[in-house]
This record gives sequence, structure tokens and C-alpha cells, in this order.
Amino acid sequence: MLNASPEWLTAIGTLIIAALTVISIIILIFQVRDLKKSIHSSTYQHIYELMIQLDKYFIEHPDVKPYFYGGKELKDLEAINPVEREKLLSIAEMMVDYFDSVYHQEDCMPQGTFPKFKAYIKETYRQSSIIQKFVEEHGEQWYPNDFISDLKGEPEQCRGTQE
Repeated sequence: MLNASPEWLTAIGTLIIAALTVISIIILIFQVRDLKKSIHSSTYQHIYELMIQLDKYFIEHPDVKPYFYGGKELKDLEAINPVEREKLLSIAEMMVDYFDSVYHQEDCMPQGTFPKFKAYIKETYRQSSIIQKFVEEHGEQWYPNDFISDLKGEPEQCRGTQE
């Protein structure tokens, strides 16, 4: 039988601990990668569920959809029935809330998906005078400045400033 010195036993123990540490780190890397995929998938699913709710709303209320997607202008929002005005502004608020949610989940979305959502958000904002009116009335007070600046297409140097 071999007679092992304490130095050899210490070296072997250190080597075993180092190997176990490396194996643990490798396992941890795989777990973090899987967790990241799960977060991306969950975020994407949640965003689409909200989008489907918006779609259903417009299916149930086709009369208001042109104000948000068809570019239908409403020159004088104050001149219409107050109930209708509040309804349109409430829909605009719902949509801006959705846009804000998507905007601030960019880092949790699968790679390459955010630019398409951002294009949709900006195009919808550009087409809808109701959403523009809502943002004009409440955007700066209710939403982060970086989101509002980006939504309006303001220059990059204006982004990220909170007062």
C-alpha cells in the first residue's frame, strides 16, 4: 500500500475541489442560459397576450379602430360628445400603457423581436391623433421621459433624463 504524505493528500483534495468548482460553474452557466430563454419566452408570451386583448377590443368596437390604426383624424376632440371623448382617450391610455410595457421589457425579449414592436409602436403613434393628444396631455407626467422621447421620435440626447 502507498504511503501518501500530507502534502500529496492536500494537493489531491485541492484538485478535487477545483474540479468540482469547475463542474458547478459549467452547470450554473447552463442553468442561467435556460433561465434566460424561459424569461424571454414568458415575456414574449405576455406581450402577445396583451396584444390579443387589444385586438379583441377593436373587434368588439370596430367603430373606434380607425382612430388608432386607420389614420382617421379627429380635428377637435373637445367638440365631440364628452362620453365619446373619454372613451377614445381611455383607449389611447390603454394602448400607451401597452406600448410603455413593451418598451421597458426590451432586455427580456428574444433577440431581434424588439425592433419590430418598436416600429409598430411608433407607426401607431404617428397614425393616431388620439394617441398623440393623450401623450400631449399626460405623457410627460405619467410615463418615463425616455419612453415618451422615443415615442415622439425626439433625438437620442433627450433620452434617459428624468426630472
